[in-house]
Amino acid sequence: MSQHDSIQLLNQIPIHIQTDDFVAEVLWWGMFKDEWWRNYLHVHSFYEICYAFEGRGTFFIDNKEHTVQAGDLFIAHPHQYHEIISSEDMPLGIYFWSFTLSLNETDTDTYQLLDAYTKSSGYISQKIAQIPTIIELLIDEAHRHEAGYVQSLQALTTKLLLETARSVTNISPNMDLESNTQRAIVREVIQYLKDNYPQPIQIRDIAAQVHMSERHISRVFLKATSKTIKTYLTELRLDKACNLLLKVNIPITEVAQQTGYPDMRYFSTLFRKQFGITPSAFRHQHGTQFTK
Repeated sequence: MSQHDSIQLLNQIPIHIQTDDFVAEVLWWGMFKDEWWRNYLHVHSFYEICYAFEGRGTFFIDNKEHTVQAGDLFIAHPHQYHEIISSEDMPLGIYFWSFTLSLNETDTDTYQLLDAYTKSSGYISQKIAQIPTIIELLIDEAHRHEAGYVQSLQALTTKLLLETARSVTNISPNMDLESNTQRAIVREVIQYLKDNYPQPIQIRDIAAQVHMSERHISRVFLKATSKTIKTYLTELRLDKACNLLLKVNIPITEVAQQTGYPDMRYFSTLFRKQFGITPSAFRHQHGTQFTK
């Protein structure tokens, strides 16, 4: 089976994509090539995308005629009458795929991109970017049929859908890259605290992990969480202590040590300040009667 023909293998694999922003289902994949052909005027209730990999032809849509050739992406939205006629001297070779698409309104740039795509009046684009490569990867995955191929096909199809939308829209990301970077750093700090809370932790240890100054990481963390690193660590340790206190076979002194407090008196003072009750009373009441 040639690589061109292998795209038909994708029809054996249901591809359904569901995210916070959209739900899409691929209905079928196909190909025309080698000789003159024509698909007469028709309409669909779904989206149909064609990518020309060779030759040239004519694309009729909304009572307008457009010349298409190798390297073009051309699109028919639901309920748009359209027709494709291949050239006789240079037969048009295309991959085509069709899908349903419904949007879940969010404030993300993905939603804005796909919303703009559904409203776009652009039918033909040369902004194909990575589309030929994505198609090759899809065909390769379908042909190899190896472990994990379904997840790979879903990811590649998502990428194909987004690249298609990008080809006929001009939506800029609404994300603040600096803010995203800082959020990633804060996530790294939180994970470090969760992994190391039983050990002595100083701000310098955390700053070294994220390659920042102590002052800078303290400021970034406070802005993102409205808590100091020390406050977050204390709350984390005491929450862990609550869980351990419910296990009556663990001495309270050991609970304190396992949660980063070798000084039992200091542990008890912090616990009472946080929950309004001593660790021993918390255990006696099975953790159900206390107030912060």
